[in-house]
Amino acid sequence: MVFTSEQDAFILMAHFRSGTRNPDGTWSYSLQSCIEQFSEAFPDVNIKYDAFKKHRLRLIARYENKHCICKGKSTGRPTVLTEEVVNDIQQRIQQKQGILLFRSAYRKNLHSRDHAPVDDNGVVPHLAGKSILGEVGR
Repeated sequence: MVFTSEQDAFILMAHFRSGTRNPDGTWSYSLQSCIEQFSEAFPDVNIKYDAFKKHRLRLIARYENKHCICKGKSTGRPTVLTEEVVNDIQQRIQQKQGILLFRSAYRKNLHSRDHAPVDDNGVVPHLAGKSILGEVGR
């Protein structure tokens, strides 16, 4: 499950609202109460118990360690999609489309009665005089 930052904040607050102080001074928190509060606040979200439980524990640990629920820093790695790279990719796509259009037109000509790919003698003009086997057959 993917939770929004608003939902993350709500889960953490619901966790602390569900806490009760034990006679020995420690605190106990109710997962069930947290789920019920979340379901009331976000009725459209389907909750998977195990996923919610794990996510809540991650949020609590993150809050205890960093004093916020924000996710960690990104790697800081710059994107490789510079304008130059994008232009190069677009040119390659256009070239590939041109080749595909040429092949498509050629294949249509193979099946066309008006533009038979063979001459009057039944020879394919661009293969006339060439060995089908190429260098291997010689």
